Amino acid sequence: MGTSLGLDARVHWFGWGGLRWGRLRPFIHQSLRGRAAPDVLLIHCGGNDLGRTTSLDLITGMKQDLQDLHRQFPGTKIILSGITQRRRWRAVNPGKINKARNWVGTNMVEHIQQAERTRPYPNIKKKRDSMSNIKKKRDSMTPSQRNRMDTMSNIKKSDSMTPSQRPWMDTMSNIKKKRDSMTPSQRNRIDTMRTGVSPYTMEQL
Repeated sequence: MGTSLGLDARVHWFGWGGLRWGRLRPFIHQSLRGRAAPDVLLIHCGGNDLGRTTSLDLITGMKQDLQDLHRQFPGTKIILSGITQRRRWRAVNPGKINKARNWVGTNMVEHIQQAERTRPYPNIKKKRDSMSNIKKKRDSMTPSQRNRMDTMSNIKKSDSMTPSQRPWMDTMSNIKKKRDSMTPSQRNRIDTMRTGVSPYTMEQL
């Protein structure tokens, strides 16, 4: 497709690794120095700010700068690209950072929708299996495969936990492993002891 992405237009790329939103406007002015104002300006920025500044401060800066750019380049169509998911965040708590990313994105969409200037990315999304498909896949696995799958899932969950929560997760994981290795009658006995109600009685209610 080339640097112009197969479009009938000249596309110029300006990038700065690690760029944060506060330096975006000076960077745009420096990049456009000596050039005519573009017909379209696509901005993809903000991900490096997550975890380093508050989400509210980031949103406030984004709104103000976009308004200023619109005033400075009235003939330019300005497009804001949403902050996309990453395989690895630099911040300590990736779960918290992803929530902030979603919150910032939602607020900016609502802000821009007032001018009816939003367009979603239907083809850029993370594929996820439904819970029913995940359960079907798990039921078809051998006990060792289930244990491996549960272990990997617990490792991902523990990354976003506090140190005091991790021992509890490890304990629950060990209990689940023992239960998966039991016969159906042994599981029913355990469930009856835990709930005080027979599984067969529960199904009849």
